[in-house]
Amino acid sequence: MDAPDYTYYSATYGGAMSEGAFNAAIRRAIPTVTNMVGRWASITDADQIAACKTACCMAADAYDAAPSDGVSSEGIGGASTSWRSDFDADDSARSAVRETLLAAGLLYTGLM
Repeated sequence: MDAPDYTYYSATYGGAMSEGAFNAAIRRAIPTVTNMVGRWASITDADQIAACKTACCMAADAYDAAPSDGVSSEGIGGASTSWRSDFDADDSARSAVRETLLAAGLLYTGLM
């Protein structure tokens, strides 16, 4: 199965990211969705392929929306700064696609 390209993202999915931002985000999104599906290469059903591509686009949007500077909160009186981890972005991406994969019967839940 082929991963979604920018044409799919913008025309079919209806995403609003620039092509450069999409290309950066999709590199993180594909492994996230692949890990959640567990059998990416063996999917041949057209509806499941569409669901995987949609999930990749959703995950890419989630990665793009994650703050890039690593700061999750700051304080002035007392000089407190909290740093987010990549886990936050990964968790956000997984949360964004979970229902789509579950509805398509693709969410990996254990042994196959």
